[in-house]
Amino acid sequence: MNLKTLLIILIFFSFALAQETLIGRVLDKETSRPLTGADVYFKISKIGTTTDQEGFFKLTIPRKNVSHDSLVLHYVGYHPMVIPFHLVQQKKIYYLQAQQLELEQPIEVEAERLNLSRMDIPHLTRSIRAEEIRRYATSELATLLRTIPAIRLQGNEIDGKQLEIRGSNANEVNVYLDGVLLNDLSSSNTADLSLVPVDNLSKIEIHKTAHMLLNGGGAFGGVVNLITKQPEKLGAEVKMRSGSFNSRQYFGNLGLPMGQNWTFSYFGQLATMNPKIEFFPDERFLPDKSENNAIKQKKFSHYVNLNFQKASYLLNGKLFYYGLKYKKPGWQDNRKTLILSDQNQLPGGFNLTLNYLNSADEVQRYVVSTSKDLYDYHSQRFNVRLFKSCKLKKGAFKAFSEYWHERLTRKFSIQDSSTVHLLENLFFYDNRISSSLLYTFTERSDSLKNLSWKVHFGLRGDASASGYRDLTNAVGALITWRQRNHQWRLLLSYGRNVRYPTLFEMALNRDFTIYTLNDT
Repeated sequence: MNLKTLLIILIFFSFALAQETLIGRVLDKETSRPLTGADVYFKISKIGTTTDQEGFFKLTIPRKNVSHDSLVLHYVGYHPMVIPFHLVQQKKIYYLQAQQLELEQPIEVEAERLNLSRMDIPHLTRSIRAEEIRRYATSELATLLRTIPAIRLQGNEIDGKQLEIRGSNANEVNVYLDGVLLNDLSSSNTADLSLVPVDNLSKIEIHKTAHMLLNGGGAFGGVVNLITKQPEKLGAEVKMRSGSFNSRQYFGNLGLPMGQNWTFSYFGQLATMNPKIEFFPDERFLPDKSENNAIKQKKFSHYVNLNFQKASYLLNGKLFYYGLKYKKPGWQDNRKTLILSDQNQLPGGFNLTLNYLNSADEVQRYVVSTSKDLYDYHSQRFNVRLFKSCKLKKGAFKAFSEYWHERLTRKFSIQDSSTVHLLENLFFYDNRISSSLLYTFTERSDSLKNLSWKVHFGLRGDASASGYRDLTNAVGALITWRQRNHQWRLLLSYGRNVRYPTLFEMALNRDFTIYTLNDT
């Protein structure tokens, strides 16, 4: 035997000794039936296999490559199981739990974020994960969502880009960023999708239902939940983009893990635009047009996220700061909004959320060249949300309560030359309380093992100091048929929904409805 042959043999045996064959089985937790075609893979190494007809799998992997990896067991319609490599055992039977509410939601949970889907009724959901987001190769959230059926985008770079679902209005779609309602940033109660850079998102959830009891108050079109990335290592990034209409956009983000339990993340953006106005509609036949005038807009946002996570609880603090400066002939608007949020996942199935909003909006309208109307709005809003889940054998009870306190100061003045005349100084406030009770359960057919259905019953009551009293309900079933790696779902649902406008929204509608027909 020559030296070359001996060397090849030694390399082969050394490689073989470094390998290990992992053997296991994947079964349904409730029926113990084998799950055929379940994915079994290592999260970081991306090496895996699938189970056979009896649910067995064999996976050969070099141990040295996965010492810090995790084994993932995934099957459509079930909660994936994620196991750190040092806890993986040979010849072990793994039981996967069928999902009670939303499909495609991991059991590992995005632990750094409160899960809106699990706090509500069964519903049809379209989820876009980080891998799919990267494949679209776009920096705009609106462009990404445009590809999803039943979704329509409206607006532009100046007014912002809003989302409509199944023919709804934009103010009838609730958009959350890590559980913070982005609709609160707008005077029209619509969420501007251009505020959130796609690069900072790890997942997008679109819930197409008109009456989510807990998170969809007034959302006749549906609910969208945007989940940001959790930083795994220290990193920072700065981007710049320019386009038509003298537009400039600057983006920045920072990720900072701090020890084993703390993480800090930030992203922000600044956008400016200065398009020329050819002329106003009523100037079409005039010899002198406003060709030299322009719209000037400056928009910025800052988002700060601080997490502290332990095995049994999660503390999450957020800050969102938004500013807008908008100017066109005859009109000027300066707006600043601050949102503070504290979200807590506590032992015993409790979720506690505290939100505070402080918004200042100053609108100037030039009636004639020597006089202008001044509208000054200052609104504050505080709300507390408490959620409790109690799991049963085949279902769960979910209880939810929320309290709002809102106050608004409105001033109206007229300025001529150098004198400001205060005509109105009004103060409004409102208190509102809401409570919901929801019961869901899952059943399977004894004769058709691939057929299951999730049934829900729920009630919600709302009452406000201004006199509103409403009782809404929701009942329905999500029927699922699974066949190997495919599934078909049918949602049957009936319910009612109620939308309460904010004091700020009502004040703006009162003040500016008479102007909308003549504005550009």
